[in-house]
Amino acid sequence: MEARHGDMLLSPFVCHECIFFILVGHPPNVKFHSDNLLVSVLKRAISDGLWSRARSTVRQNMNRVIANLKILKAYGLKGPYYDPGPTPEFDVCGWECAVWMLLDTLGKGTYFECHKQFDTSRHVKETIANFEKVSFNLPETRLTLVDEEKGKSQ
Repeated sequence: MEARHGDMLLSPFVCHECIFFILVGHPPNVKFHSDNLLVSVLKRAISDGLWSRARSTVRQNMNRVIANLKILKAYGLKGPYYDPGPTPEFDVCGWECAVWMLLDTLGKGTYFECHKQFDTSRHVKETIANFEKVSFNLPETRLTLVDEEKGKSQ
């Protein structure tokens, strides 16, 4: 497996040890079986994220970025691309969701005893999205109906 020029424009890269630290709060310890398992799933999630795009898609996107920068440079502009800086100290990429989805595919599937198809495990992402819809910024987004006559909230 090799990195392709342009992968970094389509998927964020964070090493498995950094993601582990973000999720668990300490570096992985090779003495702990659970740490080793999580590291292996994180490595798989990183690989899946980078290799989920076809080589031609990566190349075409990179060529568009290069062409865009050449045009903007002619007008004295630097382009909308910037160095995102260091990785935040919290899970901004959904690594925990990715781990859950990968682990869910290891269960018994409809068509195979040894695994589920990826599409079957998409419910994990939907479950998290549904939760975030009702809980993110809860005080600002929840509406309360009030019965003016009875003075009760519904």
